[in-house]
Amino acid sequence: MCQYISYTRRNSLSPLPITQEAKEILQETTENMINGKTSAEEMLAAIVEIPVILERLWQIILMKLSFEMDQLCRKTEPSVLRLKVGDIKPQTFCHQILFEMHQRCPGALDFLMTMACPVHLAMPEDSRIIAGMYAMAMYARNNQLIGFQKCMAASCIRYNAGNGLLGLLHTFGLSIPEKTKLVMLDDLGKINGREVTTALNQGKTLKITVDNIDGRIKANQIRYGSGNRDYHYTHWSVIIDRFDPRDLEGLGTQPKVVPAKGPDATTFFLSKEEKTSLRNCYSWMVQRILVEDVPALSAFSSVVPTVLNHQYRKVVDRPTEVYPMFGKNLRITQPFHWVVTN
Repeated sequence: MCQYISYTRRNSLSPLPITQEAKEILQETTENMINGKTSAEEMLAAIVEIPVILERLWQIILMKLSFEMDQLCRKTEPSVLRLKVGDIKPQTFCHQILFEMHQRCPGALDFLMTMACPVHLAMPEDSRIIAGMYAMAMYARNNQLIGFQKCMAASCIRYNAGNGLLGLLHTFGLSIPEKTKLVMLDDLGKINGREVTTALNQGKTLKITVDNIDGRIKANQIRYGSGNRDYHYTHWSVIIDRFDPRDLEGLGTQPKVVPAKGPDATTFFLSKEEKTSLRNCYSWMVQRILVEDVPALSAFSSVVPTVLNHQYRKVVDRPTEVYPMFGKNLRITQPFHWVVTN
């Protein structure tokens, strides 16, 4: 056990110090076992009841399991987990991982099997392995437990992964099928649609951005069932305005009218104070560029403010709310129409 206590990860676990009272209980329990008053099993059960000792034992067990799991992925020997995508066989992938864990980290495998099949059921070892494999199969097949799979698919879509990766992950039970990602995107759009509807009901204003990509593939030979193909991708998002003119004190919302004599200088042109404020803003921008891009001037970064304070600072610091609308049936056109027409 000492080798696990001296393991390099011991600093990540902070065990409680063993108190004098715990030492006395431990010594008394050991003496009772030596004198024949209690059995070895009873002594161990009594020791485990001491919170500090139990915490130390858990630390040793976790370090042992962590050390074994490191053996699973070590680079000195080949591993199933480091196979190339083209060399993976979905039919035997899970079985190979199970066999590799049995060889390199039997303690960790036994721990996982115990989680799959509790000890109090008193099942034989072969049945526990079958129970573990059954749990893995149910995890991969049960459509009612696909929350993790949807999160995996959403991450792949977020970083522009293709259908090939989604299909491979779905083969391992880690992602939803690539054909059903549009349904998931439609669900995400409905969730975002509810958020947008709430923002509209609160009187917030918004903007809609639409990105459209069109593509065409020309076939060298036109045949029955194949030919030129056109692809159209559309993505649109709703951006809730961080603020509107009503939030800015002292700023009029009425449109400025140009009289027949020409624009009013006090309305359409900067005043002396506004020019001074604009000049100070430009000076601050130059200072930020110099201290950030010129290493010799970085020592002055402490005297150059990170942000420019002004009377609308709190309004500008509001986070931008962007809601991607992936699907088509978002049921948001009606509340949006109501806000516009009223």
